[in-house]
Order: sequence, then C-alpha cells, then structure tokens
Amino acid sequence: MKRFVTTLFFLVSALALAFVGWYWWKSNAERADAAKPVSTRNLVVNHDEGGTAGEDVGKPATGNLNRIGALPDEVVISVESQNLDQDEGEEQILIVKKTGAKPTGLAVVIADWLPERKIWIRSWESLIPVTKLTTLQLQVRDILGDHRLCIVIAGMDEINEQTLTLFRPRIESETTGLAYMPIVSLAADSVFIEAIERPESYQLAQSNGSPFRILSFSRDRESENPLDQVRTTWTWDGRGSVYATSSIDRIPGAQVEQEIANKVLTGRASDFEDFLQGLWYDADSGPRDPKARLLVFDRKGASIIFFSGDSQEVFHWNESHSTRTGLYIGTQNESVQTLKRLLDIEMTGAESVAVRVFEDLLMKIDSENRWDGTYRRLTAGKTAAVKVATLLDLAGAWQSPKARLSFKEGSYSLELDSSSSLGRYIQYRVGTDQVVELLAGTGGQRIHYEIELRTNKDGSRNLTLTPVVPTINGLERKESGSLNLTQKKQR
Repeated sequence: MKRFVTTLFFLVSALALAFVGWYWWKSNAERADAAKPVSTRNLVVNHDEGGTAGEDVGKPATGNLNRIGALPDEVVISVESQNLDQDEGEEQILIVKKTGAKPTGLAVVIADWLPERKIWIRSWESLIPVTKLTTLQLQVRDILGDHRLCIVIAGMDEINEQTLTLFRPRIESETTGLAYMPIVSLAADSVFIEAIERPESYQLAQSNGSPFRILSFSRDRESENPLDQVRTTWTWDGRGSVYATSSIDRIPGAQVEQEIANKVLTGRASDFEDFLQGLWYDADSGPRDPKARLLVFDRKGASIIFFSGDSQEVFHWNESHSTRTGLYIGTQNESVQTLKRLLDIEMTGAESVAVRVFEDLLMKIDSENRWDGTYRRLTAGKTAAVKVATLLDLAGAWQSPKARLSFKEGSYSLELDSSSSLGRYIQYRVGTDQVVELLAGTGGQRIHYEIELRTNKDGSRNLTLTPVVPTINGLERKESGSLNLTQKKQR
C-alpha cells in the first residue's frame, strides 16, 4: 500500500510538471506569434492619371509586412514604422483601402504594441478624404509645437481638390493603445502648412514652439474672373483643440485672355503640361539677375530642372493631376531618391504662373532656398503661350560618317568616334532657340546642344547640334564639337 501511494505521488507530480511545462511553452509561443509580422495582401500603386481609391489601380504585393492583419474588407496599401509616442518601441501606420462595407475609401490605421498583454492590436483608425492613391502623402510632425507628433495626410480627392487632414494624439491608454483625434480636415484648390523656424530652446526640449498656420486657397465665388481667389488662414485654437479660421482675404487674379485660358485650363493635365513646356524664370529677380532662379519643364523627358546660380537639381516628373487653375505635380530627386517635391502650379497670365513648392508637405516661409513665387516664360517676344510649347521632333535614328544618334521615348543612344553613351534626353526652349540636353546614365555627364533642323525635298532631314551652355542671358555657343547628322525619309 505504501509503495502504491509513493508511485501515485510521483505520477501526479510528473503530470503537474508536464502541465506547467506545456503552459509555459504555449504562453511563449503565443507571445512569439503576436510579435511576428502578418503577411497580408498589399497594394503597389501605379502612377496613372486620375487613379482613385475606387478603381483597380494597383496589384497585390508582399513587400510590406504589417504587425496586424487586415480586415476581410481591407487591402493594405502601405505600412510605415514610426515612434509616434516617443517611447522605447515603434508603432505602425497603415494606409488601407476599404473595399466591401460602406463607406468605402482610404483609411489610416494605427497598430500599437501593448507590453502588458504582449500583443499587437489595432488601436485606432479613421477614414481620410484622399481618393487618388498616387497623390497620397503621409508625414509625422510636431505641428502644434508641444513636442507631440501629429499625423499629417495630404492628397487629392475625386473632384481634384487638394486635401489636408491632421490628427493629434489623445492620452494613451495601457489597455487600448494609442489613439488620435482630428483637429482639421480641409479641401481646396490649394492647401498647405506654413512652417516657421522654432527657437533653440524648443530644439532642446526646454520650451514649446509656436503652432504652424495653415493656408487654403479657393475660387472667389462672388467674382466672374475664374482666377480670383479667396485665401483663408487657419490658426490653432487651444481652447477648442481645433484649427479655426482667423482671417479671410480676397486675392484678385490676372485678367487672362479667355481664348488662351480655354485652351490651357481644360481639366486635362496634358493641356497644362503643354503650356508649361520650356524655360521659366523667377519674376522677382528677372532673367538677367546672377541669382535668378530658373525652372525647366520637360514632360516628354519626364523631368523638371531647378537652376539657381551655378547649381542645378534634376527631379523626375512622376505624375500630374489637373486642378481648377493649374496642375499638381509630384516629383522625385534623381540623385537622392528619398527627396520628393510637390509643385502646386497656377496659371496667372498668358505667360506667367504661380508656383508653390513643398518638401515633406511643409512650405518653409523663412528658408533662403524657397522656389515658390511667380515665374514668367523666357521668350524673345510675346508669342501665344499655347504655340510656344511646340518642340521639334527628334525621334528616330540619325547618322554621319563619325556618329550615330537615336532618340526614342525620352531615351537616347550616341556612338561618336570610338566612344558610346546611353541615357535620357530633355528638350526645351531658351527664348526662340531650342535645346536638347543629353544625360548619360545616373549622375553622369550632361551635354547641351542647340538644335537646328531642316527638312529636304526628298523627305530626309538634316540635324545640326551645336554645343552650348544655357545661361540666363541666352545660349553661349562653343567653337567646336558640333554634330551634323542626317535622317532618311521615314516610311
């Protein structure tokens, strides 16, 4: 009997130890599973004109991994990790597309880690007004100057208005995680945050900074001139915890000939792109000022060049979206891929435009490197704007005894003597002259040529390319290095 009790005691003890070990293993397995990324259907956005959240503008991908799973009626578009509450770990911001239940559209979702429960949860979400996927921009910024990070979301909606939505963090709960509250949501022809430099005491976290202002521009409904605008200034109301209107100003627009406006402001991005094609100078300094700022728009070559003094920056022209008074352009620096610029361009005259340039969704009002302002087309005379944009057709193969050159869909190839080069080309005007710029590879050599083109009676064409240096005073021609090429008649 005593032996039986002893055996039973050891058996029960072994079972108890086994149970404790199983429970310990199961608990750790659940924690590990909770910490694993969740692979869900993600979306790669195509840069097509007019794409909206309701259209099939993407394809499934598995490049991004999110910590929480998507709901049955969601498709994950993007995942970004950020330390939103400035603690030890990062949270995730997901942009998802609602596909099933109404209301449909885009939404922002926060995935937060709860250390007490050791799991990732969906702590907060909200619909956003952006519908055009390729225009969506998301930033995390201290907008209010209180050292707390707001979520800033901008983009265009279904009627081609620019939208801006700001979310401010609420007090975080240990059981429900990080949550946000909307403090402003605007839609207008143009809307942006006006950033200011904050003092060193703010940078050292010794004091708070001033909240940024928000400016929005809309058409003046009380005016017959379609270019007249109403500017609304929005400032932070600490008592109401929202952005409120602080001033409304009417801004008269230029009187543009109706015929020109009808050809440019058609609602089609391509028509305004044709209007922009070429070289523009900052009207405040003038084309002959040594510090003049120049912009070269080349949609065919998919590039925008920023000239300032002796420096130039080349940005890839990613996409365009038509607005009521102009164009909204997304660009990306060709050398620094993470540097993006958004351009809001409005027609102000037959040969003038207003340009606002944003980096990281902010317009820095006290920066010496600002590009926003009024620009005028650099022309020899007052040629109709819609005619100035016409460029010579260089497409096809050209040759001479010493050289072979071909142009095709924004790319070129050149064989000259014993050397060869491949790359992209940009074509634009300097006054009445036309220039082609050859860009060899990424960050390679740039060569500018003045274009002279003649068509012969037999249908063949002669092309003379003269090396030049574009300046604000025109073209400086070099004495040697010209190319004389011929193209046979195209069948």
